[in-house]
Amino acid sequence: MSMLLAPNQLRQMMSDYGIANAALNDGGGSDYLSIALAAGDTKTWTYSGWFLGTGEAIYPLTAKGPGGGDDETSIAINLDGRLAFYTYSDALAYHHNLVTTAKYRDYSGWMHVLVAYDSTPATPGANDVYIEINGVRVTDFDTESYPAQNVATFINDSGTHHIGTDVNKGVFPSQYSAKCELVDSQKLLSADFSEFDLVTGNWKAKAYEGTYGTNGFELLFENALNLGEDTSGNGNDWTKNGTVTQSSTPTDTAATWNALVTALGSNIFSVGNTKVTGASAQYRAKLTTLGIQVPTYWEMETPTANVNYRMGLCAIAFNPPASNVELGSSAVGVTKSVVWSSVGAVQRNGVNIITVGTWTGGDRLMYAYDPITGKFWVGKNGTWENSGDPAAGTGYVDTLDTDVTFCPAMSSNDLAPMEFFSSETSQAHTAPTGFKALTTNNLPKITDSVDNHFKAVLYTGDGVGPHAITGVGFQPDFVWAKSRDIADAHHVLDAIRGPLEAIYTNTTQAQTNQDNIRSFDEDGFTLGNRVNTLNTNGQTYVAWCASLPNIVTSGWAGSPTITPSEERYNATLGMSVVTWAGTGINGTIPHSLGVVPGMVIVKNLTSGVEGWSVWHKDLTSNAYILILSTNSAEASSPTDFNSGSHSSTLVNLGTNARTNDGVSDYVAYIFAETDFIKIGSFTGNGSTDGPMLNTGISPSFLLSKSVQASHWYIADDERSTYNPTSKVLYPNLSNTESAASNHYRDFVANGVKYRTVETEHNRSGDTYVYLMIGQPNGPSETTGR
Repeated sequence: MSMLLAPNQLRQMMSDYGIANAALNDGGGSDYLSIALAAGDTKTWTYSGWFLGTGEAIYPLTAKGPGGGDDETSIAINLDGRLAFYTYSDALAYHHNLVTTAKYRDYSGWMHVLVAYDSTPATPGANDVYIEINGVRVTDFDTESYPAQNVATFINDSGTHHIGTDVNKGVFPSQYSAKCELVDSQKLLSADFSEFDLVTGNWKAKAYEGTYGTNGFELLFENALNLGEDTSGNGNDWTKNGTVTQSSTPTDTAATWNALVTALGSNIFSVGNTKVTGASAQYRAKLTTLGIQVPTYWEMETPTANVNYRMGLCAIAFNPPASNVELGSSAVGVTKSVVWSSVGAVQRNGVNIITVGTWTGGDRLMYAYDPITGKFWVGKNGTWENSGDPAAGTGYVDTLDTDVTFCPAMSSNDLAPMEFFSSETSQAHTAPTGFKALTTNNLPKITDSVDNHFKAVLYTGDGVGPHAITGVGFQPDFVWAKSRDIADAHHVLDAIRGPLEAIYTNTTQAQTNQDNIRSFDEDGFTLGNRVNTLNTNGQTYVAWCASLPNIVTSGWAGSPTITPSEERYNATLGMSVVTWAGTGINGTIPHSLGVVPGMVIVKNLTSGVEGWSVWHKDLTSNAYILILSTNSAEASSPTDFNSGSHSSTLVNLGTNARTNDGVSDYVAYIFAETDFIKIGSFTGNGSTDGPMLNTGISPSFLLSKSVQASHWYIADDERSTYNPTSKVLYPNLSNTESAASNHYRDFVANGVKYRTVETEHNRSGDTYVYLMIGQPNGPSETTGR
């Protein structure tokens, strides 16, 4: 008889399992784990493990052939990010070889890797030999060859097995490994070792409940004195070679220096990216992977120091240029940083805020920052400067803007290394009362999934209406749909105007009543009889859907001077839709998001000649706008939004026909920053090692444009399911989907990394504005991509 559990009980049981420990290969020499297994079943086995890279190759498991030479079976993520699984022998070359098209180079989120091998069928294929990443079967390969029947691997053979190195290549990277398991004589699935979190939708570990077979092992890295201890019961203990230590885990990931923020050629990372060394005598800024969201304590240390060492805080959105940049100076882009130099000066924006004690090489530097009050403290070797007491809130050395997310940062023009200590176990001193280490478990608890509020869905037209599209997961109140295969308009519909009333982002056309979408349903929407637009037979489509369940028709806060006909909003997501009749005079419309919007898009529903007016907080000034329906550069137009001094309850409007003339009806789509929405800007560097947008969310949707003349574009994680993402649609064009390599970017656990020099994405010197929607980082595992 089975026991039925209430949903909250089931969630609690699922959340109880966590990975308590992991192993970190230092990377400074021959650092790895090894074992010589007895000969076992070399034709059927499964290997599962969690791994986090640092910018080098990753070696989840390699096995030397017992005969020596170059014989080996390898599971490796190469330096270019592609995962390769092969068996090679001197006699027969490659017995099988799978090399993924996807590139796994996310250094902020752990990745679950499962490889299953079974060569006993008559013709082994993709259902017998496969790779799964974060629970998803890999199907796209640059190289794809399968073994013949009964071809053996060197995994589970009597040769030496390694985690963290390929001894044939003499490579010993710094990498993190956790919960590494080999199951002998069974072909299993990722679901046997991990599962989806019911609340956040993140992929997370669970206990394996099966048997391991004779040669199987389970490495949980729980015993610091015997790090390679096998806890499967088989006694297959591994040997530690060089420096391999316990570390942070997928369940609680500590912040490190972010290797994606700046070119690897200008900084050398080691010890799991907790240590960084300058590669040249130029100032190179270093930022961390996690931003500070709660009162936080951390430490730093360097063996030497000179007057040009600058350690402290920087806005996490800053992207350091390749040229010299001194944090704490008045240089462009770094004014939102504060540092404590070795001569005792606390500097911000090129100004000495206060002078405190000096420090030198070997001192353990202490830092505390409270993002709620903006107070910042510095100290060394157990004593706070300026008689500071972070627990009491006194003796701070500076007060920062609480609207900015900061992260630990440093810059120097010295070649000496700087170590960053973010986790409690790595720190030399006790954090002040009320302050926490900078790890994911100390971030605000995530109790929701972006998929409950916003989701992209893909579908194929059938040429027959009505056609129900399901799988959204909620009843959408906003749908933006576009054909991927044929040149056709972008259709935008919402619940206020009704599903039949369409407007089109790529034209100035007025609202039209057409039977494209007939209804918004509890799990999606139903297409109508107009089958040659959103339902052409055999054509593929994408629809970006939002839930806006709250309805307001009167009683708005803020005393708006223009009364809307209706508002639909979702303050948790950070999106509102408002409709009104234009007044032809300067005024305000309300919104119910509770925070100041970062982006507002308005369309005249009556006129067929007015473009879509876009206000964004990071344009040159509040008087500037972009036009969603064109590729034009930003321009000053103060009459669109009356210079845009919006508030937490109101949006300002002018008298321009695009936004508020006296004869037209209008709709506004209003966006504000929340856990799920990030709105910002960056400067292109014209390099394939492009800017890193560290937003603290794993992106689902990205809308962006240069403020210069160039096209808008949309990328999402449904059309591009792995990195590099390349599939884009252009809101200002009816063009089909483009998937060219010059659109490359990586969606990573904490934002977006650009890997292209193309004009629409990363032209050197251009400012780009963006709206990003995704799942926030938090205590539940945020997996890498």
